[in-house]
Amino acid sequence: MAGILSSKSRAPLERVFSFVAATLLTTQFATAQPIETYRSDYSVDQIAAGRALQARALASQAFLYYFPAFVHARQLPEFIQGRQYFSPKEAPLGGWVLVRKLSDPSTDNVLPNVDTLYGASFLWIDKQGPVVLSVPAIKDRYYSVAILDAWLNNFAYVGTRATGTEPGDYLIVPPGWTGEKPAGIREIFHAPTAVINLYQRIYVKNLEQDLDKVRKLQDQIRLIPLASYFAKSNEPFPEIDLSIFSIPGIRQMTAPEDFFSLMSFYTRINKPPTEDAGLMALFASVGIGPASKYPEDPVLRAAIAQGFTDGREILNAAISGALSRNGWTLPRPSVGRPGPYVLPRAIFQMTQMGSNIPEEATYFPGFRDASGAVLTGAKR
Repeated sequence: MAGILSSKSRAPLERVFSFVAATLLTTQFATAQPIETYRSDYSVDQIAAGRALQARALASQAFLYYFPAFVHARQLPEFIQGRQYFSPKEAPLGGWVLVRKLSDPSTDNVLPNVDTLYGASFLWIDKQGPVVLSVPAIKDRYYSVAILDAWLNNFAYVGTRATGTEPGDYLIVPPGWTGEKPAGIREIFHAPTAVINLYQRIYVKNLEQDLDKVRKLQDQIRLIPLASYFAKSNEPFPEIDLSIFSIPGIRQMTAPEDFFSLMSFYTRINKPPTEDAGLMALFASVGIGPASKYPEDPVLRAAIAQGFTDGREILNAAISGALSRNGWTLPRPSVGRPGPYVLPRAIFQMTQMGSNIPEEATYFPGFRDASGAVLTGAKR
């Protein structure tokens, strides 16, 4: 306006603008309720609406909190089925599913690896009892065996960085175990949850020419029941009833009710950390905490469903808006470990399920190019 109005005409206008602004502010503060204002005369419908808002807010946070355990719970039945198919004469839990070849164009997992062979195993350790992890000497290459709880937090490592290159036997014990360290055991790892899993990773140095050697190393990484270890026998893991983990259609699960019901079941077996007891009580107050019964009230169910959707939107927005440089997403220092990192832990398990802590390996996922455009296979 300076180019249109003279200096004489601007002064009155400035006074008018100041008066209008002051009037608007006075009106706003005159009509707005102070923060500490409360009412106790709400109708039944208003009370129900307020409770629904609380349920929606809690459901969004519960979705994010439970997501790592959901990924773990979804992987467990698939692992059991795979073991039953490929090794029908062995107990499913306590054996390894081993990847015997490097990734190629036919690989369909989200994190293909072209220089490492993997292995995975699950243990229901409070039912199976203490288990010995035995590793050979691996001196000419990097390797690791990561041990994770049911929330996909890495709670122990055996390998080049963590324990060195010499052979060794390590005891993994269930929650609450109080025994003494047996002779021959280098270290004891206390599992935080009843169900745990392990990932072995061994570096392939010369690609195809080195594969046979690495496969032999895979076969020498063993899980042994403690009783068999003491007896120096090859007694296998005893059979245990795994029927509770037979969950039809778990991979196709989409309904909020199914998600929260599964988490109620799974967190009854795998207790959340004690420091999260207050949060669990909040979730339970609307029927979505550990061992909770999903509410029957249709208003609450609708609110929880909306909160479930909110949680997914929060997660996708956080992934899309992650801090990056030249298209590479920068890792967070909290990845792969327990703690009050609800949203970062959900992001991590959505994009890099079961990956290492930063001390072991650092990952830089790329979803966009340097200009910010989303990557697509249609371009080089």
